Amino acid sequence: MTVVAYLQARGVPALFETPRHRPEFSQGPDHTYYQVMFETPDRILVEVVYMGPK
Repeated sequence: MTVVAYLQARGVPALFETPRHRPEFSQGPDHTYYQVMFETPDRILVEVVYMGPK
């Protein structure tokens, strides 16, 4: 189960138009930066990121 699926199953909304790929943060054309952001019940913002090969 992915982080996004886990959060969605528990009614936690993703924020700031995530999940999405962010090529401007990647380390080159063969790599990716993929993020999802969400907020905890006590209003702390959390970002889960995958950085690596496409």
